[in-house]
Amino acid sequence: MKNTKKRVLSLILGLLMVISMIPMTLIGADASASDGMTFESKKILLSTRQFDEELNTIYASVRIPTDIDVPGVIISNYEKPAQPYVALEVVSGGKVKLHYSAEKWTSSNNLIDEIIFDSVDIRTGDWTDIVVTRDISGTDAVFKLYVDGVIAQTVTKTKTADKTYKYYTKNVTRNCFVVGADNDEENYSNASSNYFKGAMKELAVYSTPFTAAEVKKLYSAGVNDNAPNLVAHYDLAANAGKRVVPDLSGNGCTLSHGYCYRTVDVSQYAYSFAIVGDTQSSTYADMTRNDETTRILSYTYDWIVDNAQKKNIKYVFGVGDITEKNGTQDASYKRGEWDLASEAIGKLDAANIPYALVPGDHDKTIVNSVWDYSAYNQTFYNDNHTLKSRITGYYDQSDENEYSANYRINNYYINFEVGEIKYMIIALEVAANNKILEWANELVASNPDRRVIITTHAYLFKDGNRLNETHSDSHNKNGADGDYVRNNGEMMWNEFVSLHPNICMIFSGHITSQDTIVTQDKGIHGNTVTQVLVNPQYNNPNHATVCMLYFSEDGKQVHTELIGVGETARSKKSNPDVQDTLFRPASEFDFTLIYDEGNGIYKTEKISTVANVDTYRVYYTNGTYEDFTVTNGEKGDKGDKGDTGAAGADGAKGEAGATGATGATGATGPAGAPGEDASGSALTFVAIGCGGVSLVMVAAIAILAKKKKLF
Repeated sequence: MKNTKKRVLSLILGLLMVISMIPMTLIGADASASDGMTFESKKILLSTRQFDEELNTIYASVRIPTDIDVPGVIISNYEKPAQPYVALEVVSGGKVKLHYSAEKWTSSNNLIDEIIFDSVDIRTGDWTDIVVTRDISGTDAVFKLYVDGVIAQTVTKTKTADKTYKYYTKNVTRNCFVVGADNDEENYSNASSNYFKGAMKELAVYSTPFTAAEVKKLYSAGVNDNAPNLVAHYDLAANAGKRVVPDLSGNGCTLSHGYCYRTVDVSQYAYSFAIVGDTQSSTYADMTRNDETTRILSYTYDWIVDNAQKKNIKYVFGVGDITEKNGTQDASYKRGEWDLASEAIGKLDAANIPYALVPGDHDKTIVNSVWDYSAYNQTFYNDNHTLKSRITGYYDQSDENEYSANYRINNYYINFEVGEIKYMIIALEVAANNKILEWANELVASNPDRRVIITTHAYLFKDGNRLNETHSDSHNKNGADGDYVRNNGEMMWNEFVSLHPNICMIFSGHITSQDTIVTQDKGIHGNTVTQVLVNPQYNNPNHATVCMLYFSEDGKQVHTELIGVGETARSKKSNPDVQDTLFRPASEFDFTLIYDEGNGIYKTEKISTVANVDTYRVYYTNGTYEDFTVTNGEKGDKGDKGDTGAAGADGAKGEAGATGATGATGATGPAGAPGEDASGSALTFVAIGCGGVSLVMVAAIAILAKKKKLF
């Protein structure tokens, strides 16, 4: 009997030893929950939309090995073009560093403030919860670092006139955030040397600064996904190895690896325009590559040709800087820039796709302070390209300088129709002078039945404001007399764009921006003018990028996307089924082009012609109309400005939807039968790893020892 008990005990102990060695993943635990998410050079975890609010509390659960010198970035929206940004990273020595842009940031005064918490080294090799807060509500700006729920360091900054410690919200919240890396210069190919070298389990960002009590509660109870100040929350451990990480806050700021996102379902839109930003980098790279088989610039126009029918592309707009050095080249290069540009854009001619071009500041030569655009005109104003035949008229600037007699496509206009909508394109050279704007003013005024689209090179800055005298790259300057004053964006708005109720859009480039920038302002007649900046030339020349604008049938509603076509073009060589990619998710959004309010023109129609007098009826967006006449021949006196129409009343607020019913709770499954020992006492076994020995084994041995007195 005694030997039998010993054999039974040996069998039990052997069984417990086997159970203790079963991998945790086989009994339902998630290994990634303890390992967290790791990052690498080409693994960019990008938010698919921008954050809507400022970040004043950042929480991250991280584990950093002790031997890592510079652990890297936790979260950042830094980008290569000099733009305001926010970033939290761990630098050399395990110090925590916060970056952010001050309110007074400009292109020439880059007020990026850096707060370094150097009292602790968080490279412990164990999981560490860090919380960084920023409080600017008082007379000073106060920054705090908490480690595992306890205050570790406070840094106080004194506010000044320049450093208000307020976010530059127009861009700081607009730029998409990257988790585990940033959009630094090396990230053109989805690679970053500053990626996070440790592991990250959880990340949450808030719009308000946490108090010490709130930090303590966060540490003990975890993130409350229903908190009103929560901007975004990510469970990185549970999504380790996955391409998409959901935003648990419900705010829709999903994270995704790389830049591959859905493309627009074009079936719900009637037609589209394509905008090609400055191509100078691509053109120059093609020239210096000496490779006839891989032409980055061609990828752009190949994509437009391939998608023209599917996306119903009605017009293609270029915004200048077609070349980098206006064709200047070394003799060792096989092809010149203008030759390559002519070949690429010629693909549109061959496919009968209409387009408009404008010259940029890189598309000229300066001779004795005179701007010479001869090469641009010679390249595209000829019978090899359809632009010449489509031009309705151009500005005669033959008396401007010794080169300008042959200019035909520096400043011109094109009339075209999409359905019942009559459009006019007015293409203007960079920083058009006063005489050119005078011509453009008369042109718009004499065509009240057309929606006017202006395309030019230098007009809008990447913060959404128009270029003005504070921007060194606005290209405005004074000539010999007032007629040749060159106008920056703000001057163009005041002297031309804002003055006409039928100007609806203006496209420009020149200023680099990874995203499509859209600004809307009211003209003097109450009409909305949509101003668009497209110039993603430094995103990566290898991507080649096209901005798409999709229009509703009435032309009022517009949806945008920015498509990276270069990588797709290369991949399609080996896999024809490769899908297009949305390069910048922050550049996919909707806007209203024609608003049903104010005194903007919706459409105009000619109702009669008597001798040399045309009578037009103008229908305004507020539902009213009026008739007026245009006399052909001698220029008549300018009429008095009409009164501004009354703003439309706000619509009634819709009723709130009914709250959905709560789903029924599932039934609890029956409990398993307990095991019995020799005396009939229940034993419960719970397998929890404990330093190589199972707690279930320890517990069982303790029970047997007590009942059978083994020890």
